[in-house]
Amino acid sequence: MKQEINYAISTSSISTNVSDKVDAGINVNYNKEAEEINISKVNFPLIFLCEEKFLFKKITSYLKNLINEEKEKMVNFPKSNKTTEEDAEINKSFNVNELPSIELNEYLTRMNYFLDMEISTFLISIIYIERIRNSGISLNEYNKYKLILTAISLAIKSNEDDIPGFGYLAKVGGIKPEELKKLELSFLEKIEFKLFVNENELEKFYLDMCL
Repeated sequence: MKQEINYAISTSSISTNVSDKVDAGINVNYNKEAEEINISKVNFPLIFLCEEKFLFKKITSYLKNLINEEKEKMVNFPKSNKTTEEDAEINKSFNVNELPSIELNEYLTRMNYFLDMEISTFLISIIYIERIRNSGISLNEYNKYKLILTAISLAIKSNEDDIPGFGYLAKVGGIKPEELKKLELSFLEKIEFKLFVNENELEKFYLDMCL
């Protein structure tokens, strides 16, 4: 896991430099929600694994397709998109009030760089997103950031040996630790705490995405 973070937050020309070690005990100054998630101008190494670049493109494309599918369903089949009050409330908890300008691929790259995940962990997080979608929570432009962050947080805990604290995970994702804890619980309840992904499922998902 990368311990040194250096980034700038920009929606209203606010910039923050963090060079000290980040852990669950550090107090973080939070501004508007979009400003927290809209973390850009991240300085990454020029050498980035080709395999990872390829995978990020595929994952980004996959997630964008899911979002577009939901948009088309809303337009073409509005009556089929009715949700229960419970699902609507859960969906609302993952929404942002103001859309950040950071692109999806930049957000995913940031997650991977600062959390230093295994490729399998990234894939497992997308499988978790599929599971919560199947439970009635749609993926859209307003909830994608928090859903992705929560799925990644859970995937790290189920697949990695080195697990960062809530403070670090939340700071990298741009939300408060307390909120991440609540989102994790909501996510787990919706997927009925089914975190296990077997090798066959993971391999099939990888091949379906990459071929």
